[in-house]
Amino acid sequence: MNSFLMRQAPLFYLIQKGFRQIFRNSDMLRIIFIVPVIQLLILSYAATTDLKNVRLGVLDEDHTARSRRVSESFFQNNIFVEADPPANALDLEAMLFRGEIDAAVWIPRGFEQDLTSGETAAISITIDGQNSNSAGRSLGYVQGIIRAELLRRFEELRDQQPELADKLHQIQPVTRYFYNPELESRFYMVPAILVMLVTIISVMLTGMAVVREKEIGTLEQLLVTPLSGGQIIAGMTIPYALLVMVEFTIAVVITLFWFGVPLLGSLGLLYLSALVYLLTALGGGLLVSTVSNTQQQSMFTVFFFLIFFIMTSGFFFPVENMPDVIYYLSYLNPMRYLMSIIRGIFLKGATFSDVLPHLLPLILMGMAVFSFAVFRFRKRLA
Repeated sequence: MNSFLMRQAPLFYLIQKGFRQIFRNSDMLRIIFIVPVIQLLILSYAATTDLKNVRLGVLDEDHTARSRRVSESFFQNNIFVEADPPANALDLEAMLFRGEIDAAVWIPRGFEQDLTSGETAAISITIDGQNSNSAGRSLGYVQGIIRAELLRRFEELRDQQPELADKLHQIQPVTRYFYNPELESRFYMVPAILVMLVTIISVMLTGMAVVREKEIGTLEQLLVTPLSGGQIIAGMTIPYALLVMVEFTIAVVITLFWFGVPLLGSLGLLYLSALVYLLTALGGGLLVSTVSNTQQQSMFTVFFFLIFFIMTSGFFFPVENMPDVIYYLSYLNPMRYLMSIIRGIFLKGATFSDVLPHLLPLILMGMAVFSFAVFRFRKRLA
Protein backbone atom coordinates (compact mmCIF):
# COMPACT_ATOMS: atom_id res chain seq x y z
CA MET A 1 0.00 0.00 0.00
CA ASN A 2 2.78 2.40 0.95
CA SER A 3 4.69 1.57 -2.22
CA PHE A 4 1.59 2.28 -4.32
CA LEU A 5 1.13 5.67 -2.65
CA MET A 6 4.81 6.43 -3.21
CA ARG A 7 4.46 5.65 -6.92
CA GLN A 8 1.41 7.94 -7.15
CA ALA A 9 3.08 10.84 -5.30
CA PRO A 10 4.20 12.56 -8.55
CA LEU A 11 0.57 12.38 -9.76
CA PHE A 12 -0.63 14.17 -6.63
CA TYR A 13 1.94 16.91 -7.18
CA LEU A 14 0.84 17.25 -10.81
CA ILE A 15 -2.81 17.61 -9.73
CA GLN A 16 -1.73 20.21 -7.17
CA LYS A 17 0.16 22.05 -9.92
CA GLY A 18 -2.98 22.03 -12.07
CA PHE A 19 -5.08 23.61 -9.33
CA ARG A 20 -2.42 26.25 -8.66
CA GLN A 21 -2.28 27.20 -12.34
CA ILE A 22 -6.06 27.57 -12.44
CA PHE A 23 -6.33 29.71 -9.31
CA ARG A 24 -3.43 31.93 -10.33
CA ASN A 25 -5.16 32.78 -13.61
CA SER A 26 -7.92 35.30 -12.90
CA ASP A 27 -9.29 35.02 -16.46
CA MET A 28 -9.62 31.27 -16.07
CA LEU A 29 -11.40 31.68 -12.74
CA ARG A 30 -13.95 33.99 -14.32
CA ILE A 31 -14.55 31.49 -17.11
CA ILE A 32 -14.99 28.63 -14.65
CA PHE A 33 -17.08 30.22 -11.91
CA ILE A 34 -18.77 33.37 -13.20
CA VAL A 35 -19.50 32.82 -16.90
CA PRO A 36 -21.44 29.53 -16.46
CA VAL A 37 -23.67 31.04 -13.75
CA ILE A 38 -24.43 34.05 -15.94
CA GLN A 39 -25.13 31.75 -18.89
CA LEU A 40 -27.47 29.61 -16.79
CA LEU A 41 -29.44 32.63 -15.59
CA ILE A 42 -29.68 34.31 -19.00
CA LEU A 43 -30.33 31.19 -21.06
CA SER A 44 -32.95 29.91 -18.65
CA TYR A 45 -34.96 33.10 -19.10
CA ALA A 46 -34.24 33.46 -22.83
CA ALA A 47 -34.76 29.84 -23.90
CA THR A 48 -38.47 29.70 -23.14
CA THR A 49 -41.37 28.34 -25.15
CA ASP A 50 -44.04 30.02 -23.02
CA LEU A 51 -46.52 31.90 -25.18
CA LYS A 52 -46.95 35.47 -23.95
CA ASN A 53 -47.69 38.91 -25.35
CA VAL A 54 -49.13 37.70 -28.65
CA ARG A 55 -50.46 40.78 -30.41
CA LEU A 56 -54.04 40.04 -31.41
CA GLY A 57 -56.24 42.18 -33.62
CA VAL A 58 -60.00 41.64 -33.32
CA LEU A 59 -62.52 43.02 -35.81
CA ASP A 60 -66.09 42.77 -34.49
CA GLU A 61 -68.52 43.64 -37.26
CA ASP A 62 -71.51 42.08 -35.49
CA HIS A 63 -71.54 44.55 -32.57
CA THR A 64 -73.79 42.36 -30.42
CA ALA A 65 -73.56 41.33 -26.78
CA ARG A 66 -72.41 37.84 -27.70
CA SER A 67 -69.79 38.97 -30.21
CA ARG A 68 -68.42 41.47 -27.67
CA ARG A 69 -68.19 38.71 -25.07
CA VAL A 70 -66.22 36.55 -27.50
CA SER A 71 -63.82 39.37 -28.42
CA GLU A 72 -63.27 40.36 -24.77
CA SER A 73 -62.61 36.77 -23.71
CA PHE A 74 -59.35 36.72 -25.72
CA PHE A 75 -57.77 39.27 -23.41
CA GLN A 76 -58.66 37.78 -20.03
CA ASN A 77 -55.23 36.14 -19.75
CA ASN A 78 -51.55 37.04 -20.17
CA ILE A 79 -51.25 35.39 -23.58
CA PHE A 80 -52.85 37.94 -25.90
CA VAL A 81 -52.26 41.68 -26.03
CA GLU A 82 -54.98 43.79 -27.63
CA ALA A 83 -53.85 45.72 -30.68
CA ASP A 84 -55.38 48.92 -32.01
CA PRO A 85 -58.88 48.20 -33.35
CA PRO A 86 -58.92 47.90 -37.15
CA ALA A 87 -61.37 49.94 -39.20
CA ASN A 88 -62.38 47.11 -41.52
CA ALA A 89 -61.31 43.72 -42.87
CA LEU A 90 -58.78 45.27 -45.27
CA ASP A 91 -57.21 47.24 -42.43
CA LEU A 92 -56.99 44.05 -40.35
CA GLU A 93 -55.22 42.27 -43.19
CA ALA A 94 -52.84 45.20 -43.65
CA MET A 95 -51.95 45.19 -39.93
CA LEU A 96 -51.00 41.51 -40.20
CA PHE A 97 -48.96 42.17 -43.36
CA ARG A 98 -47.07 45.06 -41.73
CA GLY A 99 -46.21 42.92 -38.71
CA GLU A 100 -48.22 45.04 -36.28
CA ILE A 101 -50.13 41.99 -35.05
CA ASP A 102 -49.35 38.28 -34.77
CA ALA A 103 -52.92 37.01 -35.12
CA ALA A 104 -56.24 38.33 -36.38
CA VAL A 105 -59.82 37.39 -35.50
CA TRP A 106 -62.76 38.58 -37.60
CA ILE A 107 -66.32 38.22 -36.29
CA PRO A 108 -68.63 38.89 -39.27
CA ARG A 109 -72.10 40.39 -39.25
CA GLY A 110 -74.89 38.01 -38.32
CA PHE A 111 -72.73 36.03 -35.88
CA GLU A 112 -75.22 36.16 -32.99
CA GLN A 113 -78.19 35.59 -35.28
CA ASP A 114 -76.60 32.45 -36.75
CA LEU A 115 -75.68 31.18 -33.30
CA THR A 116 -79.17 31.76 -31.92
CA SER A 117 -80.96 30.22 -34.88
CA GLY A 118 -78.87 27.07 -34.77
CA GLU A 119 -76.96 27.85 -37.98
CA THR A 120 -73.20 27.55 -38.26
CA ALA A 121 -71.62 30.72 -36.89
CA ALA A 122 -68.30 31.36 -38.60
CA ILE A 123 -65.32 33.23 -37.15
CA SER A 124 -62.25 33.97 -39.27
CA ILE A 125 -58.85 33.32 -37.65
CA THR A 126 -55.63 34.37 -39.39
CA ILE A 127 -52.19 33.67 -37.91
CA ASP A 128 -48.74 34.95 -38.87
CA GLY A 129 -47.05 31.63 -39.68
CA GLN A 130 -43.41 32.77 -39.91
CA ASN A 131 -42.67 31.09 -36.59
CA SER A 132 -44.50 27.78 -37.03
CA ASN A 133 -44.22 26.79 -33.36
CA SER A 134 -45.69 30.03 -31.99
CA ALA A 135 -48.27 30.13 -34.79
CA GLY A 136 -49.56 26.66 -33.98
CA ARG A 137 -49.80 27.37 -30.27
CA SER A 138 -51.48 30.74 -30.85
CA LEU A 139 -54.07 29.07 -33.06
CA GLY A 140 -54.69 26.46 -30.39
CA TYR A 141 -55.34 29.12 -27.73
CA VAL A 142 -57.68 31.09 -30.01
CA GLN A 143 -59.64 27.96 -30.89
CA GLY A 144 -59.77 26.96 -27.23
CA ILE A 145 -61.29 30.29 -26.23
CA ILE A 146 -63.89 30.00 -28.99
CA ARG A 147 -64.73 26.43 -27.94
CA ALA A 148 -65.18 27.61 -24.36
CA GLU A 149 -67.66 30.23 -25.57
CA LEU A 150 -69.50 27.56 -27.56
CA LEU A 151 -69.80 25.39 -24.44
CA ARG A 152 -71.24 28.33 -22.53
CA ARG A 153 -73.80 28.74 -25.30
CA PHE A 154 -74.79 25.07 -24.97
CA GLU A 155 -75.30 25.54 -21.25
CA GLU A 156 -77.53 28.55 -21.86
CA LEU A 157 -79.66 26.57 -24.33
CA ARG A 158 -80.09 23.83 -21.78
CA ASP A 159 -81.30 26.28 -19.17
CA GLN A 160 -83.59 28.12 -21.57
CA GLN A 161 -84.98 25.05 -23.36
CA PRO A 162 -84.78 21.96 -21.10
CA GLU A 163 -86.46 19.88 -23.80
CA LEU A 164 -83.25 20.18 -25.86
CA ALA A 165 -81.10 18.69 -23.10
CA ASP A 166 -81.30 15.18 -24.52
CA LYS A 167 -80.32 16.44 -27.97
CA LEU A 168 -77.31 18.46 -26.87
CA HIS A 169 -75.03 15.56 -26.06
CA GLN A 170 -71.48 16.72 -25.53
CA ILE A 171 -68.12 15.07 -25.21
CA GLN A 172 -66.40 16.77 -22.29
CA PRO A 173 -62.64 16.13 -22.38
CA VAL A 174 -60.89 15.90 -19.02
CA THR A 175 -57.26 16.92 -19.49
CA ARG A 176 -54.39 16.23 -17.11
CA TYR A 177 -50.76 17.17 -17.62
CA PHE A 178 -48.26 14.81 -16.02
CA TYR A 179 -44.76 15.84 -14.85
CA ASN A 180 -45.32 19.55 -15.56
CA PRO A 181 -48.90 20.43 -14.57
CA GLU A 182 -48.49 24.19 -15.05
CA LEU A 183 -46.77 23.75 -18.44
CA GLU A 184 -43.82 25.88 -17.30
CA SER A 185 -41.22 25.82 -20.05
CA ARG A 186 -38.40 26.46 -17.57
CA PHE A 187 -39.05 23.06 -15.98
CA TYR A 188 -38.18 21.52 -19.35
CA MET A 189 -35.43 23.89 -20.48
CA VAL A 190 -33.36 24.54 -17.33
CA PRO A 191 -32.31 20.88 -16.79
CA ALA A 192 -31.26 20.80 -20.45
CA ILE A 193 -29.17 23.93 -19.95
CA LEU A 194 -27.33 22.10 -17.15
CA VAL A 195 -26.26 19.48 -19.69
CA MET A 196 -25.09 22.14 -22.13
CA LEU A 197 -23.05 24.00 -19.50
CA VAL A 198 -21.37 20.84 -18.23
CA THR A 199 -20.46 19.95 -21.81
CA ILE A 200 -19.07 23.37 -22.69
CA ILE A 201 -17.02 23.75 -19.51
CA SER A 202 -15.54 20.25 -19.45
CA VAL A 203 -14.70 19.94 -23.15
CA MET A 204 -13.43 23.48 -23.64
CA LEU A 205 -11.39 23.76 -20.46
CA THR A 206 -9.74 20.37 -20.89
CA GLY A 207 -8.90 20.98 -24.53
CA MET A 208 -7.55 24.48 -23.93
CA ALA A 209 -5.60 23.50 -20.81
CA VAL A 210 -3.66 20.71 -22.54
CA VAL A 211 -2.95 22.89 -25.56
CA ARG A 212 -1.78 25.65 -23.23
CA GLU A 213 0.78 23.25 -21.77
CA LYS A 214 2.10 22.76 -25.31
CA GLU A 215 2.23 26.49 -26.02
CA ILE A 216 4.24 27.40 -22.91
CA GLY A 217 6.50 24.36 -23.24
CA THR A 218 5.67 22.66 -19.93
CA LEU A 219 4.38 19.53 -21.66
CA GLU A 220 7.90 18.69 -22.85
CA GLN A 221 9.19 19.22 -19.30
CA LEU A 222 6.67 16.68 -18.00
CA LEU A 223 8.08 14.06 -20.37
CA VAL A 224 11.41 14.01 -18.52
CA THR A 225 9.74 13.44 -15.13
CA PRO A 226 9.10 9.97 -13.62
CA LEU A 227 5.42 10.38 -14.58
CA SER A 228 3.94 7.84 -16.97
CA GLY A 229 1.70 8.85 -19.86
CA GLY A 230 -1.39 7.76 -17.93
CA GLN A 231 -0.38 9.83 -14.90
CA ILE A 232 0.19 12.91 -17.07
CA ILE A 233 -3.29 12.53 -18.57
CA ALA A 234 -4.85 11.98 -15.14
CA GLY A 235 -3.03 14.95 -13.67
CA MET A 236 -4.31 17.22 -16.42
CA THR A 237 -7.94 16.03 -16.38
CA ILE A 238 -8.69 15.40 -12.69
CA PRO A 239 -8.52 19.08 -11.59
CA TYR A 240 -10.99 20.06 -14.31
CA ALA A 241 -13.25 17.10 -13.53
CA LEU A 242 -13.47 18.23 -9.89
CA LEU A 243 -14.09 21.86 -10.88
CA VAL A 244 -16.81 20.83 -13.33
CA MET A 245 -18.58 18.91 -10.56
CA VAL A 246 -18.36 21.99 -8.32
CA GLU A 247 -19.89 24.04 -11.16
CA PHE A 248 -22.55 21.38 -11.62
CA THR A 249 -23.41 21.62 -7.92
CA ILE A 250 -23.75 25.40 -8.12
CA ALA A 251 -25.97 25.07 -11.21
CA VAL A 252 -28.17 22.45 -9.51
CA VAL A 253 -28.62 24.72 -6.48
CA ILE A 254 -29.65 27.62 -8.77
CA THR A 255 -32.00 25.31 -10.65
CA LEU A 256 -33.72 24.17 -7.46
CA PHE A 257 -33.88 27.36 -5.44
CA TRP A 258 -33.83 30.17 -8.01
CA PHE A 259 -35.96 28.67 -10.78
CA GLY A 260 -37.96 26.36 -8.53
CA VAL A 261 -37.54 23.31 -10.76
CA PRO A 262 -38.57 20.25 -8.70
CA LEU A 263 -36.10 17.42 -8.17
CA LEU A 264 -38.36 14.38 -7.90
CA GLY A 265 -35.63 11.77 -8.34
CA SER A 266 -32.45 10.82 -6.53
CA LEU A 267 -29.70 13.40 -6.13
CA GLY A 268 -27.15 10.59 -6.04
CA LEU A 269 -28.38 9.22 -9.36
CA LEU A 270 -28.14 12.73 -10.81
CA TYR A 271 -24.47 13.00 -9.81
CA LEU A 272 -23.71 9.45 -10.96
CA SER A 273 -25.10 10.24 -14.40
CA ALA A 274 -23.11 13.49 -14.56
CA LEU A 275 -19.90 11.64 -13.63
CA VAL A 276 -20.47 9.00 -16.31
CA TYR A 277 -21.09 11.72 -18.87
CA LEU A 278 -17.98 13.55 -17.70
CA LEU A 279 -15.89 10.63 -18.97
CA THR A 280 -17.11 11.34 -22.51
CA ALA A 281 -16.79 15.12 -22.17
CA LEU A 282 -13.25 15.03 -20.80
CA GLY A 283 -12.29 12.48 -23.43
CA GLY A 284 -13.68 14.81 -26.07
CA GLY A 285 -11.65 17.71 -24.71
CA LEU A 286 -8.52 15.58 -24.65
CA LEU A 287 -9.19 14.46 -28.20
CA VAL A 288 -9.56 18.06 -29.34
CA SER A 289 -6.18 18.88 -27.78
CA THR A 290 -4.50 16.21 -29.94
CA VAL A 291 -5.64 17.88 -33.17
CA SER A 292 -5.07 21.49 -32.08
CA ASN A 293 -1.82 23.41 -31.82
CA THR A 294 -3.18 26.62 -30.29
CA GLN A 295 -5.92 27.48 -27.81
CA GLN A 296 -7.82 29.34 -30.55
CA GLN A 297 -7.84 26.22 -32.72
CA SER A 298 -9.05 24.21 -29.75
CA MET A 299 -11.89 26.63 -29.02
CA PHE A 300 -13.13 26.73 -32.64
CA THR A 301 -12.95 22.95 -32.94
CA VAL A 302 -15.08 22.57 -29.81
CA PHE A 303 -17.71 25.02 -31.07
CA PHE A 304 -17.79 23.38 -34.49
CA PHE A 305 -18.92 20.05 -33.03
CA LEU A 306 -20.86 21.54 -30.14
CA ILE A 307 -23.44 23.17 -32.42
CA PHE A 308 -24.32 19.81 -33.97
CA PHE A 309 -24.46 18.09 -30.59
CA ILE A 310 -26.82 20.70 -29.14
CA MET A 311 -29.14 20.74 -32.16
CA THR A 312 -29.47 16.92 -32.24
CA SER A 313 -29.71 16.40 -28.47
CA GLY A 314 -33.38 17.27 -28.04
CA PHE A 315 -32.49 20.57 -26.37
CA PHE A 316 -34.88 22.62 -28.53
CA PHE A 317 -36.81 20.05 -30.57
CA PRO A 318 -37.72 16.40 -29.95
CA VAL A 319 -35.33 14.09 -31.78
CA GLU A 320 -38.32 12.05 -32.93
CA ASN A 321 -39.39 14.97 -35.14
CA MET A 322 -36.09 15.04 -37.02
CA PRO A 323 -35.48 13.41 -40.43
CA ASP A 324 -34.58 9.73 -40.26
CA VAL A 325 -30.90 10.28 -41.09
CA ILE A 326 -30.46 12.90 -38.36
CA TYR A 327 -32.54 10.85 -35.94
CA TYR A 328 -30.28 7.82 -36.27
CA LEU A 329 -27.14 9.95 -36.15
CA SER A 330 -28.36 11.40 -32.85
CA TYR A 331 -27.71 8.00 -31.25
CA LEU A 332 -24.01 8.91 -31.49
CA ASN A 333 -24.61 12.11 -29.53
CA PRO A 334 -23.86 11.66 -25.79
CA MET A 335 -25.76 14.86 -24.96
CA ARG A 336 -28.98 13.19 -26.10
CA TYR A 337 -28.71 10.50 -23.41
CA LEU A 338 -27.81 12.82 -20.54
CA MET A 339 -30.58 15.21 -21.63
CA SER A 340 -33.16 12.43 -21.24
CA ILE A 341 -31.64 11.24 -17.95
CA ILE A 342 -31.54 14.64 -16.22
CA ARG A 343 -35.02 15.66 -17.39
CA GLY A 344 -36.35 12.32 -16.21
CA ILE A 345 -34.70 12.61 -12.79
CA PHE A 346 -35.89 16.18 -12.25
CA LEU A 347 -39.44 15.97 -13.59
CA LYS A 348 -40.46 12.30 -13.48
CA GLY A 349 -38.52 11.02 -10.49
CA ALA A 350 -36.77 8.47 -12.71
CA THR A 351 -35.05 5.61 -10.91
CA PHE A 352 -31.87 3.73 -11.79
CA SER A 353 -33.80 1.13 -13.80
CA ASP A 354 -35.53 3.93 -15.71
CA VAL A 355 -32.31 5.66 -16.76
CA LEU A 356 -30.29 2.48 -17.35
CA PRO A 357 -31.22 2.26 -21.08
CA HIS A 358 -29.70 5.74 -21.50
CA LEU A 359 -26.86 5.22 -19.03
CA LEU A 360 -25.43 2.10 -20.68
CA PRO A 361 -24.82 3.73 -24.10
CA LEU A 362 -23.30 6.69 -22.25
CA ILE A 363 -20.88 4.39 -20.40
CA LEU A 364 -19.85 2.60 -23.60
CA MET A 365 -19.49 5.85 -25.48
CA GLY A 366 -17.45 7.40 -22.67
CA MET A 367 -15.06 4.46 -22.51
CA ALA A 368 -14.60 4.48 -26.28
CA VAL A 369 -14.05 8.24 -26.59
CA PHE A 370 -11.72 8.50 -23.58
CA SER A 371 -9.70 5.44 -24.63
CA PHE A 372 -9.24 6.77 -28.15
CA ALA A 373 -8.30 10.20 -26.78
CA VAL A 374 -5.71 8.64 -24.44
CA PHE A 375 -4.30 6.60 -27.33
CA ARG A 376 -3.97 9.69 -29.49
CA PHE A 377 -2.47 11.71 -26.66
CA ARG A 378 0.12 9.04 -25.80
CA LYS A 379 1.01 8.76 -29.47
CA ARG A 380 1.72 12.49 -29.56
CA LEU A 381 3.77 12.23 -26.38
CA ALA A 382 5.85 9.52 -27.98
